[in-house]
Amino acid sequence: MFRPSLVILIALIIGSYYYDDKSNVQLQNEFSQILLNWFRQGTYFNYKNVHKIFYISEELDSDEQLPSIVLLHGFPTSSYDYQRLWTLIRQENKFKSIIAFDYLGYGFSDKPIDYEYSIFDMADMVDKLLLHLNITSVYVIAHDVGDTVAQELLRRDNLSGQNHFKIEKLILMNGGLFTDIYQPIITQEILRTRYLKNVVSKYFFKFTIFKYSFRKVFGSLTHLSDENLLDFFNCIKYNSGNLVIPMTIGYMHERLQYGEAWIDALNETMIPTLFIYGPADPINPRNKFPQKILTQLPNVRLNVLSEMVGHYPQYEDTFTVWQLIKKFLN
Repeated sequence: MFRPSLVILIALIIGSYYYDDKSNVQLQNEFSQILLNWFRQGTYFNYKNVHKIFYISEELDSDEQLPSIVLLHGFPTSSYDYQRLWTLIRQENKFKSIIAFDYLGYGFSDKPIDYEYSIFDMADMVDKLLLHLNITSVYVIAHDVGDTVAQELLRRDNLSGQNHFKIEKLILMNGGLFTDIYQPIITQEILRTRYLKNVVSKYFFKFTIFKYSFRKVFGSLTHLSDENLLDFFNCIKYNSGNLVIPMTIGYMHERLQYGEAWIDALNETMIPTLFIYGPADPINPRNKFPQKILTQLPNVRLNVLSEMVGHYPQYEDTFTVWQLIKKFLN
């Protein structure tokens, strides 16, 4: 007979033995030089005058008429997902600036335990940050849960322009738009399990487990070294971020609640939209996902990448992704 209390007790005994609670300074000492440079490039914005949001903003041109590029990252990682793409974007002079940031609960931003994490709040963060930076015209590039944040921004835009900025064009990548075919990996399912989520996130968020699980969402084109994987891991672990994963993953429930409204937002918008899809993605299966885009989102342009590209196109095939984006923006 299954006894949740017994499972939790055993997990606590085993997990506490291996419990690893490194400080931020200790984690920084493990950063690669690339991640360290990314971290040092950033600054903080006070959200709701309480919480600090990490962001990076780089001006590329002084022409106020040019749109800026805003990068929205996915779960459970951070804006660092875009580091490779950032280096290509900044070589262009067709944009006013580039902005990337970590939502609350992610990356180098604050990760409060007693907080109501939601897609709606993440959309508010985008709006408030761009207002703070006096950015009024943007191209949005989004990935994974960032796609859902972008859909909420579209929904607000459709309702008489409720945002403080204008989205000129939208690029989405490998987000779980369709809940009926979405296939979360096993760690996501565990982190939603009532009896195990807090125990697992606290005592079993180990690098050895993480790298095995995380590698599975990448295609064969990408070889992830332990240094690469440790950077991803430490971005999540920073500010004890593993403890809030059971809360930030609540976006999956919100997709079930509001998914239809967010699909409607994509169909109702007049904003040109491109979806770049890495087909070696176990979460959004290749045998169903592209067809769903074509049939349910006829106004969205679809580009399918190599069969060797998985869930993180902007990291796995950065050059091709940027060429597709540039063509779309031009």
